[in-house]
Amino acid sequence: MKTSNKIVMIALILGVVAVCVLALLFRFAVIVPGQLQMPRGW
Repeated sequence: MKTSNKIVMIALILGVVAVCVLALLFRFAVIVPGQLQMPRGW
């Protein structure tokens, strides 16, 4: 149980970090070209 709980916790932490990084990358990718082409209100 402890090892599976550790794996679940690590997976959750990595998932949250990955979501945050993807959100930041997506926001920058939308903001920077968006201001030149079509702003979306971010």
